[in-house]
Amino acid sequence: MFVALVLATLLAAVRGRWLRAGIVQGLAIVARPEGVLLVPFVVFLLARSASPRTPRRMALAAACALAPALLYSGFCLHATGAPLPDTFYAKFHAGNPLSVETLVKGWSDYVHGNLPYFTLEIGTLLLLIGTVDVVRRAGVAGAATLGAFLALFVGTLASRDFGAGHYHYWERWLIPSFPGLLIAMASGLGVLCSGREALRWLMPEKDRRRGAKGAAGEAPAAPAKPSRAGIALAVVAGVLLLAAWPRTLIDRAHMFAWNCQNIDEVDVALRRWVDANLPKDAVIAVNDAGALRCFGRRVTIDLVGLNDHRIRRALAEHRGLQLLSDSHVGWLVIFPSWFPELVAMLGVEPVHESTLAALHRERRGART
Repeated sequence: MFVALVLATLLAAVRGRWLRAGIVQGLAIVARPEGVLLVPFVVFLLARSASPRTPRRMALAAACALAPALLYSGFCLHATGAPLPDTFYAKFHAGNPLSVETLVKGWSDYVHGNLPYFTLEIGTLLLLIGTVDVVRRAGVAGAATLGAFLALFVGTLASRDFGAGHYHYWERWLIPSFPGLLIAMASGLGVLCSGREALRWLMPEKDRRRGAKGAAGEAPAAPAKPSRAGIALAVVAGVLLLAAWPRTLIDRAHMFAWNCQNIDEVDVALRRWVDANLPKDAVIAVNDAGALRCFGRRVTIDLVGLNDHRIRRALAEHRGLQLLSDSHVGWLVIFPSWFPELVAMLGVEPVHESTLAALHRERRGART
């Protein structure tokens, strides 16, 4: 949904649709707080549009952009005393957007080493060619559009503590910036398809102007039609661009199935045990509240602090033990390795364990 709203916002801004841009921009901010990163680019694109810029039109567009965010922030303030939802504060990590280390890790792990387009480096070539072509044809409007996606990428990297690798847990935050890559790559394919027209890049600037305007007193030269050689080159580039996708889709399908099995054998199995064995008035503290809270049917304290602002604040103020006592927690359903100090401090004893079937077989084989 956020990706769709980002694309709709930029499309409306490029076309100079003030009211439409304001509405979808406001919805984008509510869908994801990162939507606010689009605001300066949207304002810039609208300010350059040829559509009428009356004070009334601009004020209405601004109101449409601000109203959803203000209404939602008002609700959050009423419910939790903070202007954004709990999940934002629990997962937000303030980082330096200009950190070379962070940018290199984000690009190498979650773009270049993650998306199959770059397997044969054809994606890199098309990205560079396409970026230059977008800016050459659309000028600052094209640069601003691609810049909006770049801002999403950099800003999101600086707002989370990304782990090395390309895990979907972190990748999902960066996905809304990926359409910018696809736009540039598609433009790069278009340049290759133009064949000899692509050679204009090698001409001096004055020659390019002359070719575009035509000789004195003549009509501008017509755009060159795609040549057979250019189309063939674009087809080869497209095949190379997509060559790694079949294998990648198979691997990711297996990974998705494995992740689903993990949830079934751990989270779902634990919730069944909790529902079948614990007293109806039991209060449990967990580090993964999804399935346990939904299906365990017991009062559940989320130790990560995602679903209760009081818990989040108590954990931030190092009042976790007091919270467990005040909430009458009698059971912990956790990964012990995540909370070694808590386990040692409370002196809890294991009552029930749920492990992955494959891991259980591996342990049993090692013992044997």
